[in-house]
Amino acid sequence: MKLNLKTTACKLIFLSSVFCLLSSVFCGCETMRKKFVRKPKAEPKQEEPLLMPEEYNPEFNKDVLYKDYLVYWRSWHDELIASLEANLSHKKQVDCAQEAIVNLGKLRGLLNEEKQKVLDVYLEELKALRDDIKEGASGANLSIIKHKLTINRRNILHNFMYSKVKEDLK
Repeated sequence: MKLNLKTTACKLIFLSSVFCLLSSVFCGCETMRKKFVRKPKAEPKQEEPLLMPEEYNPEFNKDVLYKDYLVYWRSWHDELIASLEANLSHKKQVDCAQEAIVNLGKLRGLLNEEKQKVLDVYLEELKALRDDIKEGASGANLSIIKHKLTINRRNILHNFMYSKVKEDLK
């Protein structure tokens, strides 16, 4: 019988590759049982309970609130004057005026009735100036508004400093 050299080499390569494959399966890192045993299904994960956040709303005393609202009003009022001087956007000017009015109104709520009446004069003047700004002031009218805002700011700071009204808080 004549052996074909080509077929013998193919058989030898085939047998050696099968041997290598089987030896890698049997000689791997895991034991035989671990390799061929089906893993159990994992239990469904339980959802962690959702913790509801608690609202932290400390009660501030009226002195702290008054000082805060005065600072907020003053910063919005100063920004309004600066935006008019720099001729910034109309929307920015109206927003600054509105926020100054809101904070002055909150400030008003902390005062007794006598001081509220005095502050109402300045608050109404500020509302009128806001309406003038909404209409679109320009030129000489704009300089008049800036001048009135400066006077309004000075009068409010002079008459409603905390040291002057601490006895008049509710």
